[in-house]
Amino acid sequence: MRWIAILYGRLGLSLAATSGVHTATDVLKLVMAGADITQMCSALLKGGCRVVHDVLTDLRQWMEENEYESIEQMKGSLSQRACPDPAAFERANYMDQHSQDWGVHDIHYAIFGHQGDWRAANSEWRGRRFNQPLRGFWCDKHDGSLGRSFAFAHSSTPQVDIRAIKRAEESDRIIVRVQELTGKPAKNVRITFPTAIAAVDEVDGQERKLESLSGDGKTFQFDVGAYGMIATLFFGDILGL
Repeated sequence: MRWIAILYGRLGLSLAATSGVHTATDVLKLVMAGADITQMCSALLKGGCRVVHDVLTDLRQWMEENEYESIEQMKGSLSQRACPDPAAFERANYMDQHSQDWGVHDIHYAIFGHQGDWRAANSEWRGRRFNQPLRGFWCDKHDGSLGRSFAFAHSSTPQVDIRAIKRAEESDRIIVRVQELTGKPAKNVRITFPTAIAAVDEVDGQERKLESLSGDGKTFQFDVGAYGMIATLFFGDILGL
């Protein structure tokens, strides 16, 4: 959308916008940015031709409520060309460029020698330990309910890393992202949690459900392709907090 808005009025050709067009609101944003046409695919595959009718109906209703007589009237109204400060518009996504290199930066380098393939030597994990060293601390000896060790989640193989554990953007559920590290498919990978899994869904990057997956007790099992990443949404107190 940003580049549609920047290119509008600069080129002697039509601008077509695609990806993420599902509703009349999506169409309106892109047309106001400067698109001549918007392309829709996944919404049609999911909802059928009825989606086109619904989008056009909502589009006409919005235009009537906001007193627009035509698409041409609104086209490019939110483009860089229509912005009072075009230079500021172009810099909008880079507001920290002038200051992000200020300060003192410590850059560390390391050489890790090993025999054979870098995968067998677990080079990824060696680098992780170098860049993210453990921080130790002392405390008085005391009884605890967690035992000698505790993990929020554990992968059954060093081939697959848990990249993130976070709260979902729009719920109290937990997002877990995992990634294959070595460029080879991984089968029957198991991620284990402190407590039982109530349910689990695979989600996309925007945390929208793709499909329901199965969990067995405290363990979730899956396959992942070479360098593949999977994001999952878990139901229940899987972290035992």
